[in-house]
Amino acid sequence: MLLAAREVAIEAGATKRHPKISIVAYTGGVMRVPGWGDVVIDLDGLDASGQVPLLADHNATVSGAVGHGEARVVDGRLIVTGVISGAGDVAKQIVEMTTGGFTFQASVGVEPVENERIAPGSKVEVNGRTLSSQRGFTLVKVGRLREISITPLAADAGTSVAIAASKRKESYMTATQDSRVDEQTIQAQERQRIKDIDRMCTGDWGRRSERVEQMRAQAIDGEISIEELREGLLHQLRASRPVIGAGGGSQRPTEGLVIRAAAARNMGVPPRILGEHYGFDTVHEASSSCYDGMGLHAIMRQVVLAAGRSVPHNATDLVRSAFEVSRAVQASGTSTMSLPGILSDAAHKAALAAYHAVPTVWSMLAATTSLTNFKPHKRYRMTGIGRFEEVGNDGELKHITFKETEYENQAHTEGAILGITRQDLIDDDMGMFQQSAQALGRMGAIAVERAVFALLLSNPDGFFSIANGNLRAGADSAFGLTGATEAEKLFWQFTDKNGDPIMVSPATLLVPPSLATMARQMLSSTELVAGSNESQPEGMQPNANPFHRRFKLAVSPWLSSQSLSGSSDAGWYLFADPEQGVAAIEVGFVNGRQMPIIESNEMDFDKLGMQWRGYFDFGVAMREPTGAVRSAGE
Repeated sequence: MLLAAREVAIEAGATKRHPKISIVAYTGGVMRVPGWGDVVIDLDGLDASGQVPLLADHNATVSGAVGHGEARVVDGRLIVTGVISGAGDVAKQIVEMTTGGFTFQASVGVEPVENERIAPGSKVEVNGRTLSSQRGFTLVKVGRLREISITPLAADAGTSVAIAASKRKESYMTATQDSRVDEQTIQAQERQRIKDIDRMCTGDWGRRSERVEQMRAQAIDGEISIEELREGLLHQLRASRPVIGAGGGSQRPTEGLVIRAAAARNMGVPPRILGEHYGFDTVHEASSSCYDGMGLHAIMRQVVLAAGRSVPHNATDLVRSAFEVSRAVQASGTSTMSLPGILSDAAHKAALAAYHAVPTVWSMLAATTSLTNFKPHKRYRMTGIGRFEEVGNDGELKHITFKETEYENQAHTEGAILGITRQDLIDDDMGMFQQSAQALGRMGAIAVERAVFALLLSNPDGFFSIANGNLRAGADSAFGLTGATEAEKLFWQFTDKNGDPIMVSPATLLVPPSLATMARQMLSSTELVAGSNESQPEGMQPNANPFHRRFKLAVSPWLSSQSLSGSSDAGWYLFADPEQGVAAIEVGFVNGRQMPIIESNEMDFDKLGMQWRGYFDFGVAMREPTGAVRSAGE
């Protein structure tokens, strides 16, 4: 299929070696193609990667090749920029005619891969707009950009279409689109392109500065693409690393490790997490301009290059080659430069950042412990019967005994699996990959939070009860100054087996969102409004707030979530600080690992793409009734 743009803009004096060329190849609308009818190209499904050859009048010979360029989609339009690099008479003639004022048109060759017939009058959201046709139209959902031809006159100077070959015999067609070049847009894009090139090439390159400057000039002139420039800069960076000999010297990070750090950095992983896992030198190198903005395709290119293979220009072939290389690397176990390995590492860091970003409160309420396996772990609270007594002249110490109170904690596994399709990989969709990893991290954090509150609200075995002395019910249990006073009083009434106070004070106030504002006011206000009551006449009571900054505040929507049994908008809690040694809840993690495990690999044989799985091994248990007080708030 060949689409035609209205004009081709050539800057004959832009560079001494190669004049530049800019084309608006397709504006994203409906075109009428004889033999096909109305046609729309979905630019999201167009493979326009790699170098695009520029031909004269569809002449696919050496003499007919007049230049090359790069295509990209901007605001629902297909834009092509490049250079007239041909050395023959045809290329020179095109430049001379343009200098003399002649306006060329262009036909863009597209090979349809996947089509869909849209019924007459039906509307489809494509290329950033709503399109329809009374005759119906063919939607080219997936296609490949083959070539662009510069022609003196299109088949029809407007929106008409001419066929270059029979639909039955050829797999592409020719169409004409009236699309004037938006000169301001092209100029702005060119300025941004040069700005990006300059940014990548900045820095102290030492003895390699001359070669970097040569590549910079080639990229500006269009002789090499942005990705080719990036690969060249990475090669220069690797070559500049010192070789470690017998005399010692500091070890520079390996290329595989740097790319792992760069991938994680480009996915938004915070510098703190990057530094903890990769080290300062690796993160510093990964932050250099030639790694900045590295996407999935750039990572794939480095994987293929590290294996000593040539890099395919076609995105589909690049994905296939990267997976082939990675399978060989994983089988040998001799290199860190495998695609699943790099992406798994980056996904793990992105998931870790997302895990810690979730505003959970369970760690303010619960003690943590390590579980060795998935069997039930019996725990014992050792309560001393007896106390320190005065030692007599004989120096004899009195024996005390312990009473065991048993509870049990058992780990289980929670997890999920997400995938990105082959199309996402071909589209270089780093955003989809990033969102998948972050989603797994968030789901892991939410899994623990939900498990803690599900257990808390279920009140197993009457954990909160009048018998245990840790439950307040009735009208005076509502949240407020009186309710807080009475709840705190219960804490001070907790005693051990000797009848002595346990000496543990409340540290955290836990409330549902409906009580959050009132709780913040109570904890932040320094004074109370004076009033009268039966025991103290008006004006004689103190106005200082006894609960000013008294507790840490934890607000959780799980307390009132209808998805959990026992939830309430009125119930609230006081918790002891778990670090004091008395905790109402315990969260145990298998082998002490307090975050989900993230792994990735190719999808099953009958599917194309990659998949990530995240799973978390943990268990929760109610532990000590003296670690919390519940107020029903009725």
